[in-house]
Amino acid sequence: MDDGLKREALKAVLRARYRCIMQAPFFGALAMSMEIVICEEYMGKPVETAATDGKRMFYNPGYFLSLTRDEQFSLVIHETSHVALAHHLRRGRRNFELWNEATDQSVNWLIRSTGAPTGEHWLCDQQYKGWSAERVYGKVESEKEDGEAEGGSGSGGGNPDPGGTPTEKKVMQPGEVWDATDETGDPLTPSARAEAMKDLAQDLSNADVVHKEAGNSSEAGYERSINEVMSPSAEWSVLLT
Repeated sequence: MDDGLKREALKAVLRARYRCIMQAPFFGALAMSMEIVICEEYMGKPVETAATDGKRMFYNPGYFLSLTRDEQFSLVIHETSHVALAHHLRRGRRNFELWNEATDQSVNWLIRSTGAPTGEHWLCDQQYKGWSAERVYGKVESEKEDGEAEGGSGSGGGNPDPGGTPTEKKVMQPGEVWDATDETGDPLTPSARAEAMKDLAQDLSNADVVHKEAGNSSEAGYERSINEVMSPSAEWSVLLT
């Protein structure tokens, strides 16, 4: 990768993150806790746009620099929102591609509700407004299964991990959410995922303090979604099984 391109992209990401600190301090505070990685692939996984595994934010330099500054700002919020809603910990056995589609629908509506712009082609279907990623996933999966039963191509089982070859060209979405892993790249154990959820809840609490100290109030839908992570209805060791 060209070093000049990498430096230019890093500068743009830092600028967008600083804007988050100023204009959306909740996201800015949470984004500050994650490492920025400018790359086109990471541990064998392609980074075509952007991605997050909950600890790192991965940005494809060419893609990020192709966006307007408003779109760069929203992309940082988009990826940070995946982490805030624990999408990197909640997939379970769900299909990777469908999970990313469902989480994008959920995240983009929440972003729009805060007043931040979303890209022209970002998934943001009116019918999913206010839905959780799990609920969107169930609807999308059912519709695809019905389409296959009627003879449509659908997306099939898809790929459990990023990097598979799509059967049809799709509109490029702003970024992916990858499953959290340990430092060797292996999937987290159930107990490690539950512990990661507890750590995330503390990070969210800290970010919420920063947000409120800045004199901001949270949009109701977003606050409700975040509270599901901060104050779960049961132990995460149970909810994530």
